[in-house]
Amino acid sequence: MKRYFSVALLSAVLYFVSVTQAQTLDNNPVSQQTVASDRFNPNIKPSLMLTKASGSIEVDGNLDDDAWRDAALARNFSEVFPGDQTRPPVEVSGMMTYDDDNLYVGIIVKDDPNLIRANLSDRDEIWQDDYAGIVLDPNRDGQGVYFIASNPLGIQADTYITPNNEDDGFSLLFRSDAQITEDGYQVELAIPFKSLRFPNVDVQSWGATFWVTHPRESRSQYSWAGINRDDPCMSCQLGEINGIRGVTSGRNLEVLPSLTGGGAGALRDAAAPASGFKNERVTLEPSLNVKYGITSELTADVAVNPDFSQIESDQAQIDVNSTFALFFDERRPFFQEGSGLFNTEIQTVYTRSINDPIGAAKMTGRFGTVDVAYIGARDNNSPLLLPFEEESRLLEGGRSVSNILRVKKNYGNDSFIGAILTDRRLDKGGSGSTVSIDGSARFLQKYMFGAQFVYSNNSEPENEELNEGLEDITFGSKGYTAALDGETFSGYAAKLELDRQARYWMFEVGYEAVSPTFRADNGFVRQNNDQTAYMWQGVTIYPEKVIPFIDRIRPNLVMGSRWYLDGLQK
Repeated sequence: MKRYFSVALLSAVLYFVSVTQAQTLDNNPVSQQTVASDRFNPNIKPSLMLTKASGSIEVDGNLDDDAWRDAALARNFSEVFPGDQTRPPVEVSGMMTYDDDNLYVGIIVKDDPNLIRANLSDRDEIWQDDYAGIVLDPNRDGQGVYFIASNPLGIQADTYITPNNEDDGFSLLFRSDAQITEDGYQVELAIPFKSLRFPNVDVQSWGATFWVTHPRESRSQYSWAGINRDDPCMSCQLGEINGIRGVTSGRNLEVLPSLTGGGAGALRDAAAPASGFKNERVTLEPSLNVKYGITSELTADVAVNPDFSQIESDQAQIDVNSTFALFFDERRPFFQEGSGLFNTEIQTVYTRSINDPIGAAKMTGRFGTVDVAYIGARDNNSPLLLPFEEESRLLEGGRSVSNILRVKKNYGNDSFIGAILTDRRLDKGGSGSTVSIDGSARFLQKYMFGAQFVYSNNSEPENEELNEGLEDITFGSKGYTAALDGETFSGYAAKLELDRQARYWMFEVGYEAVSPTFRADNGFVRQNNDQTAYMWQGVTIYPEKVIPFIDRIRPNLVMGSRWYLDGLQK
């Protein structure tokens, strides 16, 4: 799925080098690299000056509308992987223009059409095909990067990437079409400005690069903008697009009402077919979802009795010989959008903890360099996850009210500091709250330090009906009982990590601790009384000049130790 793109794009730091610098049409004031006959010069932070389309563009994959004649042109693509700042074996060019409503992107790949890989698949299932697309960082800080693409048959794919996360559920509204031609294929995209979040200024300047994946003997990637393998910050190395004027993402309003009804009947006497039917009362379940773009960078969502019946079901998991609760991905669109903001190393927010919402409200937005997100929900049947040393228990907590707030200050270069507050109150008594501080800082280009500290406070409900099998379990230095008997306790969790990402030598060293009394009622922490120290080192060897059919070799060394908080080794 989209993880293939994150390996190719976000993890470019580990495996790839980039390459490209901008060349444009004569009417674009962009510096051009001269390419000597015996040497290839990749683009370094190229730029395009866009002009407004002179006419309408029909998205049909042909790229033959008159408006394309004045589009900004990107050339001199270079191989990101497996090549190292080398000329691609195929010719690639990109085009871009805009009108009041859309950003238009065209990409032409010259190749043998008999070798092109393309399947008529579902959306977001093209990652093993040839595909071409655009990377956009409207805020130019790397904290929210769009990737929008199509395969040679026009099948769409997209993802939203943050420094530590890739949003698998992200689905952006855009149009696409593509054509396989006599000398390759070409892709045409129309991306509505109302689908993107960007600064509310008259003239836009965005980070960007065109991106092409070309799976043949190796899974090759080509880019217009260069990415240095020794610089882990890919977003810092994007090119830029300038000149987009007078556009806005708009104040969109979406209202999605629905009504689900059902009835049932049965024979009055199963042994007497002539006894007639007895019909039960017809039930009706109204539902309402509203989304409103308050500003170009602030969106509010409200859901009343939301209907998630059409959502893809969870994949089956095997729980045999597992004493811990199973993790299931969030697939509900209401909770998926903006979910990357809540992702942290210690998972204090797990929206599946809001199991069956009666009503929910959400707000996500950006104010300058500060991201803010809020979720409030009234839940009909909340799960109660109890973590212990060697097992976890999942109980039914009943109705609850949850409030979750995230604030994150971005400093660029993948550096930030943030906080998360969560609170859940059960109707039958009991509550759980967490306060989390997290951040990361990049220094000396190749090094990243990250940390998270969480404090939790819990008050158990009193419910003897749920205590079966819990009576003999105790935890913490004060001997708290696992049974739900109204006890109050607090705990902590912490994680520190330092890593180095570079072309040849990489390492990661870290420490994580979870106290015996730590719980995250709105999160997913299934084990406590645990601390871990670990170290990983890897060296990447690129033997392509000696062994052409091998792209890279990476020997690794992994070391670690786990023990209880009292020092006893696990």
